[in-house]
Amino acid sequence: MHILQLVLKVPYPPKDGGAVATLNMTEGLQQQGNQVTILAFNTKKHYVTAVKYAPLQQIADVHTVDLDSGVSASKAFLSLFFSRYPYPIQRFVSADFSRKLEVLLQTKLFDVIQLESQYFYPYISIIRKYSQAQIAIRMHNLEYELWQQRAENEPFFLKKRYFRLLARQMKKYEKRQVNRCDLVVAISAKDKAKARQQGNRKPSIVIPSGIRVGDRNERKIGRNFNLMYLAALDWLPNQEGLSWFITHCWSIIQQKIPAAELHIAGRNAPANMERSLPDENVFFYGEVDSAHAFLAKGNIVLVPLLQGGGMRVKIIEAMALAKAVIATPKAASGIDGENDKHWLIAQSAEEFANKTIELLNDFDKVQAIGQEAKSFVTEKFDNFAWTQKLHLFYRQYLKK
Repeated sequence: MHILQLVLKVPYPPKDGGAVATLNMTEGLQQQGNQVTILAFNTKKHYVTAVKYAPLQQIADVHTVDLDSGVSASKAFLSLFFSRYPYPIQRFVSADFSRKLEVLLQTKLFDVIQLESQYFYPYISIIRKYSQAQIAIRMHNLEYELWQQRAENEPFFLKKRYFRLLARQMKKYEKRQVNRCDLVVAISAKDKAKARQQGNRKPSIVIPSGIRVGDRNERKIGRNFNLMYLAALDWLPNQEGLSWFITHCWSIIQQKIPAAELHIAGRNAPANMERSLPDENVFFYGEVDSAHAFLAKGNIVLVPLLQGGGMRVKIIEAMALAKAVIATPKAASGIDGENDKHWLIAQSAEEFANKTIELLNDFDKVQAIGQEAKSFVTEKFDNFAWTQKLHLFYRQYLKK
């Protein structure tokens, strides 16, 4: 089959969960014998030069379209009343992308076109006009739920009101659009069920983000008091989660274990966030070249996320490295691990701090959870097995 992936950003280098998830999908589809073409936005926020993503060209034919997807407060407000699209969708409506897509569809014959986000719904009309391919929407989450969560966590009345309006607008939009696709690829069983509740009537399948099993060199290190945090810090939920941990958990941990160190890595952190970090035993690295090398500095990985959907690829990446993960329920969504066996789940700030202290005091438990975690993701998240299942699903619905 010839598969076209439409993606929001160039999935290389794989330095964040979104890039890793997309890259692994591309590699998996290619390993199943498919020819893969990628059409990606190359945004100012995540701009990647052709030289940097050259390795990606070895597994897919990559095309990019430059885009300034920056947020405008005035456009965001006006879109509530005068736009065909909710503002998050409107930011990715591009005449240049439309033209590039038209050219690809007229010069190449595709069997499946996989939309890697609901943000590509505006391009379905173009696809229908120029292609007979099956259109599959890969649902990493339901976007409207993210805005509902933003509204719940927003302390300022006007912003809270705006996010609520936007969540309603996004929910209506997603509900109208889902059945315009031919196939639905959900990232978790929960998301598949939610799509069905929204009215999806098309064939659907659950394909979680996979990892390349056997491609993780577990680096053995002895006991230390390092706590590792790795996330894209240009994403607001990650900023809020890290701030919550530092404000409500870190002092409790320090009081009990003064030797504890918090190591933070992440790209594009706001300057005010970096300046507000505590000075004592907190180390900030910014964007790191290798997530694996960074995580190798410690045995415990923190994922304090207060809002989100789908599944967190960085969690299964850490588990594959035999790290003991402590996460909030929102962070753990979409991964059916067992609490206190494959990871530790904390409902509140006090519980998050106490579970962290528990692991810092019990290196044997850290090692046991790490090994259970590694076995769990090796069995459940083999990228080759999942993309093989998706390949067969697509073949079943190919137009004759």
